[in-house]
Amino acid sequence: GRRVEIDGIESALASLAEVDEVAVVFVPDPSPHLAAFLVLTPLGATVQDLAATLREKTRDMIAADIFPRRVEVMQSLPLTACAKVDRKALLGMIATDADRTSRTVESIPHSVRDLADRPFRRLLDDLDTITDVAAHIDGVLPAETVPSEAPAMPITPPAGETLPSFAQLAQEMSQSAARAGASGSMLTVIQAQLDAMQTLFAQQLAAIGAHVTNAGSITAQNVPGFTPFATGTETAVRAGAITDEALQSAQPNCGMVPLTRSQREIWMARQFGDAAECAFIESVSIHLRGPLDVQAIEQAWRDLLSRHDALRTRFARDGATFTTVEDSGDAAILGRRDFSDTQDPQAAFDAFLAENATTPFNLIEESAVRGTLIAMGGDRHVLVISADHIVVDGWSFDVLGAELAELYTAAKECRSADLGEAPSYAAYAATEAGRTDPEVLAYWRETFKIIPERVELPSRQNRPAKRGFDGGTIFHDIPAELLAAVQRVGAANGCTVFQTLFGAMLILVQRLSGAEDLVVGVPTADQMNLPETNAVGHHVNFLPVRALVSADLELKEVLQIGRGAMNAALG
Repeated sequence: GRRVEIDGIESALASLAEVDEVAVVFVPDPSPHLAAFLVLTPLGATVQDLAATLREKTRDMIAADIFPRRVEVMQSLPLTACAKVDRKALLGMIATDADRTSRTVESIPHSVRDLADRPFRRLLDDLDTITDVAAHIDGVLPAETVPSEAPAMPITPPAGETLPSFAQLAQEMSQSAARAGASGSMLTVIQAQLDAMQTLFAQQLAAIGAHVTNAGSITAQNVPGFTPFATGTETAVRAGAITDEALQSAQPNCGMVPLTRSQREIWMARQFGDAAECAFIESVSIHLRGPLDVQAIEQAWRDLLSRHDALRTRFARDGATFTTVEDSGDAAILGRRDFSDTQDPQAAFDAFLAENATTPFNLIEESAVRGTLIAMGGDRHVLVISADHIVVDGWSFDVLGAELAELYTAAKECRSADLGEAPSYAAYAATEAGRTDPEVLAYWRETFKIIPERVELPSRQNRPAKRGFDGGTIFHDIPAELLAAVQRVGAANGCTVFQTLFGAMLILVQRLSGAEDLVVGVPTADQMNLPETNAVGHHVNFLPVRALVSADLELKEVLQIGRGAMNAALG
């Protein structure tokens, strides 16, 4: 037979402006053929007849008889633990039965393809994925009565409290979509199906979240063709077939979760190289005095990582999504250093901190957290906890310190820790991904309809030509009597201490720069707005608070302006 070089086909497709990533696999059954899985560029996303366009643009590079018969569009390619394309997983996604041929680009009727375009072809793919795992899901859910005959289309809720089988619902939805593709009315029928199934599907998905996802019984290994369960959840959300309440009930297990807006900012900033990555390393040193039970603190560390899924994340190579894993890997092993026998333990400790601060995390292949227990001599130890800012914030370290103390005490006393269930960061991020507030967007657009001039502050040195990432922290003690005076001034003007200091900051910047239109960045912790404040993860929002002040204003006027701007920004 003829030798087909898959690498050559991948290279040809990857050279096109429409294609960002590509993987081609050989499908042996039922008839041997090639299948191409693509991640498109923004340009490629606008192409109507994708397969024909790709075939035409590569006709001088790929012979017509070996061009992939099947072309699938994906948001991202599945990766192995070594960050290589998981071709076995791609093969697992290939359908072999006739009912699923409507998924392929080649087999969708041309008129329907023009009507539906890629988003609905992807929806068909997602619906078939749900059908694939439905039988497995039904085996885990509580027993339920299944109607003997499939309900007429569109699906209508049954009488009484009994829910039809999830497998039946998913199968009917998928078959209806396939029939619609043949009849040319796919959009109408799919929408009718989703609308009719909304309540039933939400209840079923909530049950899946309680009985399946948390138990981890749906995995790529035991359900062929199905990778992360959260993908199905996101599909339902996108399709409008699930309520917020049901989403909260279905906790993510190992699915792809979109990064929050704040996380995306960090991901982009980290792309400038190792120095930029290291700039986002957060670290805290906990100094321990007295006898230390090393086994107990190692157990407490493992339990801490098990509690918080933010500490067990892996990020997709494109930075669009992350997953949470059950096994923390090497991060669960508390590192050990012994400086007690060195000539200068403090110097050795300082050198370790410098090394730690210049060792970036590999967010794709490992957890973004590490812990090291350092013996300083005698009964003195230091526990250094470091994490990438993309998974923690300052609030998180406060939570981790308090919980670690309780977990250590519990381990020493051989009892369960007196801690409630930790909130899931993956659930928080999934909720944030679908949250939009028109009023909030309108406020910020109006506030920055006109961008203010950059404020120039006096400096002893000129700005460098190239951005650097060196930084430092200055500690300054405020006398108790001065703090009391600030509190009195703030209270007299209806301001908190923070608002009073913010007003003082406005006065200082105005005097140093002479500018009157000022924007001051204020980091805020979203944990304050959550039902449970012991949340660990990156919940920071950096608010650009804009205020108009002038040199002729009195203190009380500046405080009122600052308080008003702050309250408006916080919404």
